[in-house]
Amino acid sequence: MSLRWEHLGDIIVLPKTAFMDPRWDSVGEELWPIVAKSLDAQRLARQGRILPTGTRDSTLEILLGENGWVTHHENGIIYSFDATKCMFSTGNLSEKRRIAQLDFLHRARAKLAYACDWNPHAIKALQKNVHINSVANRCIILEGDNRITAPRDIGKSYSSLHYRSGNSILQYFYLLQPNHMFRAEGGILHVHGNVNDSEESSWLEYVVKSISNIACSEGK
Repeated sequence: MSLRWEHLGDIIVLPKTAFMDPRWDSVGEELWPIVAKSLDAQRLARQGRILPTGTRDSTLEILLGENGWVTHHENGIIYSFDATKCMFSTGNLSEKRRIAQLDFLHRARAKLAYACDWNPHAIKALQKNVHINSVANRCIILEGDNRITAPRDIGKSYSSLHYRSGNSILQYFYLLQPNHMFRAEGGILHVHGNVNDSEESSWLEYVVKSISNIACSEGK
């Protein structure tokens, strides 16, 4: 049995490599309740890989329990979602603190937040979560591609660039142009990337230099 697992509300999530031998499935009806009881869990699941799609869908598999809907408390926020459809990273606390819509509303007391998403399952969960966290009157949910649906010329320009190592930052940056990346009054660009600790300094230098070069090429 795996020595590592993850709590997601009342679900214990085992690593995607746990109990993968087909022989375990043949005794699953007897096995999963025993495993869940030993971990003091009501439900049991096995992690799956995140699909490389635009919506980054979850493939988490429920081993014991009727469905994947879960209520999870983290960083003072209540998250309710279907874990078999929506990806949720419990190890991504710093990122949630910086840009999460619910965090802006619930903890930072923002007067209004626009939440854009093109994953219908995430939209369904968010519609539920703004009510659970008592912020529904301060959140406008916009479904679809945020390059199209995101409001323009409202307050400061804020854009988020999720950069993946190994790809040119140029191709990502120009996707943001429809959101007025080159407004004369400026704004805020949040750049999020996944890099090894040893590469952080060189990555930062690369990002700054790349964006500076792009701005210069646009006469900014």
